[in-house]
This record gives sequence, structure tokens and C-alpha cells, in this order.
Amino acid sequence: MPSRLWQFVLTFPFALRFWLAANNKLLSKVNKITIAEIAKFYIKQAKSNGLDAALPGAITFVQRSGSALNANLHLHILQLEGVFSPPEINGEKPLQHALSGPTDEDVATIVEKIAKRVVKLLRRRGYLDSEGAFVMRPDVDDMFKDNATIELALGASVQGKIAFGERAGQYVRKIGKGFGYDEEAPLIKGHRCAAGD
Repeated sequence: MPSRLWQFVLTFPFALRFWLAANNKLLSKVNKITIAEIAKFYIKQAKSNGLDAALPGAITFVQRSGSALNANLHLHILQLEGVFSPPEINGEKPLQHALSGPTDEDVATIVEKIAKRVVKLLRRRGYLDSEGAFVMRPDVDDMFKDNATIELALGASVQGKIAFGERAGQYVRKIGKGFGYDEEAPLIKGHRCAAGD
């Protein structure tokens, strides 16, 4: 029986949104960490079901903006709710094995592991100092090094601010009431939905 798909959506704190949007190598590393931590959940479950050689399947879609077209990089990951046995185990073709999806507690654990590994990566790469404070000029792609205007526009967009003109530095005006977040931290937001803010 074919396995179902899970969609994981991972969002990031504002500073990390900027760094990920401005550095594709960093984005790739963070995506690899995310995929690896989700895969570990399914591999562990497969091993407990007697499947020693298990291959999870996932694909990531990078969404670079929010609904207001602001810079809000986040990851949409479609993850197979199960694993494959490799062809060398079964003969001609891989076999699909359905497994249970993660519980809310499992999702919270996965998000916490992703957050810890990403913070370690940011420290190793010089984006955070040893105290955890942000570095002012981390490494960015050449496009941003060569054009300060693009970097300024991206930084303002991530913060929901205006980059140029009379209102430069001010927040973009909004219609209606927002939902603000107090003291953002990895948490569960609803049934089987987690955010890494």
C-alpha cells in the first residue's frame, strides 16, 4: 500500500531568514540538517519494525516570501510517511513500507533537534559568536556583496520595514490587526503543526 505524505513547514527567526535568503550555501546546509532530522525519525521507526536498511523519501520546496510578498524564507517539506527497502535487499526494485507519522511530541522533538544543530552550524560558520550574539556582516552571496541596495531591501523586507523613500526604516502599514508572537521559540502551533520561530 502506498504511503501517505506529510508536509512539514519550517519557519525561522528574522535574522536567520535574512541569512538564508542571502546565502544559498547556508540555506542548503540548513535544509540538509532539517531533512536528516526528519529522516532519523522514520529510520528509527523502521529499525524497530525490523527494517534495517531503510531509505526515507522527501523533497523540499523553498518558499522565499510571505503572503504580503515580504522576504520570509521558509521550507515546505513533503516527507513520505514510510521508507523504502533498497533494491539490493529486495532484488529488482525498492519496496515501500508504510509507517506511522509523528505525534505532536515527536514533531516538537524533531524541531528542537533541528534548532540545536542549526545553532551549532551558525556558530561554526561565524554567524553567531560564542555567546550566541549575531554577527553584523556574515558571509552572503556575491549578489549582495556587490550591491548594497539589494542587501538593504532584503533586510528591510525581512523586518516588515520600508527600505527607501520618505518612510524608509518605518514599518509597512497594514490593514487590520496582526497576530504578533511573544518570545518566539520552537513550539507546537495546533494539531501536529510546529514552528521553528
